[in-house]
Amino acid sequence: MKYVIINADDFGLTRGVNEGIIKAFKDGILTSTTAMVNMPAFENAVVLAKENPGLGIGIHLVATLGRPVLPAGRIPGLVGSDGLFHRKYAFLVRNLVLGRIKIKEIEAEFSAQIEKFGNTGLHVTHVDSHQHVHMFPPILDVVVRLCKKYNISKIRKPNERYVISRNVTRGKITYFVQKGQFDRRILSIFSHLADGKFTRNRIATTDYCYGILHGGEMREELLENMLYSLKDGTTEIVCHPGYVDAELRELNLWISEQRRMELNALADSSLRKLIEELGIKLISFRELR
Repeated sequence: MKYVIINADDFGLTRGVNEGIIKAFKDGILTSTTAMVNMPAFENAVVLAKENPGLGIGIHLVATLGRPVLPAGRIPGLVGSDGLFHRKYAFLVRNLVLGRIKIKEIEAEFSAQIEKFGNTGLHVTHVDSHQHVHMFPPILDVVVRLCKKYNISKIRKPNERYVISRNVTRGKITYFVQKGQFDRRILSIFSHLADGKFTRNRIATTDYCYGILHGGEMREELLENMLYSLKDGTTEIVCHPGYVDAELRELNLWISEQRRMELNALADSSLRKLIEELGIKLISFRELR
């Protein structure tokens, strides 16, 4: 049997992103999302989540965007003079390795984020993270400890094995090398290293993952080919739908204007029909076993 979780990152980023995620759930094929509790529109996301209980809500841990939940003085290595997180993944990794960031700072901030989520009364379906920082082995050790502490039993494993061409005949896939292959391979290595850790700690994850390399590119034809290429088991498809508002543009993220295109693709009725034709079952991380 083929199961697919279609998860939108960045719930809580801006109100426009929140509204787009809800539309992709109500009118399209989206089943799951993950919330950024440190971002300005998180409270709005909580209201929308409670109005749409069928949407699975996980936590999108953040260490490289926005203002932390904890006071900057408690996590000095993670923030700049403006009190905001440093935005580069490479900065985080490099300074962890050099000892300029203490792993206890990350543990304290992630714990505060999880507790802030818990205080909303929402149930955390699973954990993932902005820029996939949770897969860096020292940080993953922290995240696994926190999963056990807060009774979270599911996590994203970004083990995308190959790229699906956007220019292919319906139902056929093409393997090719493109920009981002190095990052994909690193994440795949980290995912392989994490398998034993997940098993020992009884943390469930999906068998496959798509969308890591295609952020901002999830057009209808690409999603269609992903659905055709699914294998038996459970696959997560990562996406970033949303309406583009002034707050999003001000953040100057690498995925901004493309979010409306991803929203349009996810809400296209032909994809739901294709899912039914292929006998694929849509689930969220709540149903993952």
